[in-house]
Amino acid sequence: MTRSNLMRFLVCAVSCSLLAGCGSVSNTAESSITEQESVEENKETSGDAEAESSESDATQEKNTDTSMEEKTSDKNDGTANSNAENKSLAKRLAGKYSYHYGSENGDDEYYIMDIVPFGDNLYAYCGQAMAEDTESLNAYSFWACEFIPNDPEDLKSEYRDMVTVNELRFSVMSNAGLYWDQGQKGTITLTDEGILFEGFEQDDFLVPENDDSRLFLNDDRVEDAFVYLKRDAEGGAKELNGLWILDNADGADLYLEFTGSDLYMYKKDPGSEVFYAAGGCEYGNETFSCQANRLGYGGMPFEMTCGYKVSGDDLTLKIENSEFPDVLPENGKYKRVNDGNVHVTSMDEVVKKAGKDSEPGSADLAAYEALYSPVLEEVREVVTNGYDHDKEYKYVSNGLMEKCMYPGDDDLTKAVGYVLKDVSRDGIPELIIGCDEKYGDNEPRSYIFNLFTLKDDEVQSVFDGWARSSYQWMGDDHFYYSGSGGAAITIFGENHLSPDGTEIVWDDFYFSDEKEVGNIGLYHNTSGIFDAGKAEELDMSDSEFFDKMDDYESKCQMLSWTPVGKS
Repeated sequence: MTRSNLMRFLVCAVSCSLLAGCGSVSNTAESSITEQESVEENKETSGDAEAESSESDATQEKNTDTSMEEKTSDKNDGTANSNAENKSLAKRLAGKYSYHYGSENGDDEYYIMDIVPFGDNLYAYCGQAMAEDTESLNAYSFWACEFIPNDPEDLKSEYRDMVTVNELRFSVMSNAGLYWDQGQKGTITLTDEGILFEGFEQDDFLVPENDDSRLFLNDDRVEDAFVYLKRDAEGGAKELNGLWILDNADGADLYLEFTGSDLYMYKKDPGSEVFYAAGGCEYGNETFSCQANRLGYGGMPFEMTCGYKVSGDDLTLKIENSEFPDVLPENGKYKRVNDGNVHVTSMDEVVKKAGKDSEPGSADLAAYEALYSPVLEEVREVVTNGYDHDKEYKYVSNGLMEKCMYPGDDDLTKAVGYVLKDVSRDGIPELIIGCDEKYGDNEPRSYIFNLFTLKDDEVQSVFDGWARSSYQWMGDDHFYYSGSGGAAITIFGENHLSPDGTEIVWDDFYFSDEKEVGNIGLYHNTSGIFDAGKAEELDMSDSEFFDKMDDYESKCQMLSWTPVGKS
């Protein structure tokens, strides 16, 4: 059971003497592995990817659900869709897509969507269209949805092609822009052909009822989400071009974005309501009129006439008729957003707004950061001055030691970072130390060196990771673990923290071990104990075993580190 090492970091660089006795698989006392090999060195060498992308012709009649191998061939590749364009994932996802649905009972229609981000907030106009008109696809039933990421940085990324989101639907027609329900969780993957949706249980639009994925193909025939846009980059008033935010906004921010002939208007209450509208404008002398429609409202227009005055980075806007939405003030003062950034709503904010989250606010986080200062100061010292083998460290893990010994081209004060996050949901944020690593053509991954929590305001180590015993973030308060202990031993699984955040609780713990000379057994338990006698022996092939490992790895998410060198 040997596979080429595709991604495991620093294994070859660190000497055997340096790694000897570096620790155990987890905090479980019965887990003891002394002879360690890289997890990826235990995998069978994989051949070229067998997955094939679905093909579409000009009319996209081949847009049908394909096998998982076909639909995931481009997954996480990222080279075709990202780096060359130098755009965020949200902006690369923008566009029109369709799925051709044909059932045994004779139904023949298209599921359509026009994805329209604002900043890096991801929205879509969705609907169902008849298949009779092959030149255009106009929805007879429609709604809007927002794809809210667990981590806003994922949608800002210029190299990621996958994001984990919650789909929250809304429609001005039926509920005045409020979310319909708590939404469905899944992943969106950008491919050369379109967008692959996975998960989203019981959705039956993004994914079918009898499967967990669906591929929507690129399709310019789909109708526009905003039907009154002029799309004239040279039109409009030059002094208005750019992003503006309502000055002294009470609560949710109201943004206006002028792009040539067009105006986009956006306001978001993270807990409930979305206002997103856009349309084309006609300009006069410090006046303009706009015809626009709201996302989720179909083509139902509203019109407004405005007088404006620009003075440097200040905009005064006076709306002169009565048709404008209530969300726009009749007399508004706006400030130019010089960096062009728009706040991206995360799922944590939505849950918190609904009163279901105990995540501390920024003031509380600052207080907790002070409690963790002994850890941060020691880590900052090591990444600034180097690792001293003659010194005894209290909070520096073997993984951080490896990184300090072999930093490559990284400036460790910027590469090594921390995250304060209430992983256990007990109201006390944990401190995560780690960094991102990228090897070869593989995507970067966030590796965790340490996780600490507080017990009676005292720092307590929960787990640490290093090259051959690593942890990654999976989202939803779960971690992925992978480790090894010799040529016959591969370990991986999923875990989370106990309610008080002080211990690891295993959801799944898989491992291989030598049964007798030449024979390897495959095992599973939920205790995290490396003992074949306390585990179920699995009836599966080596390939199936490592496929399960690959599936876990594909679910790992990047963390947004604050550089530890930043005081």
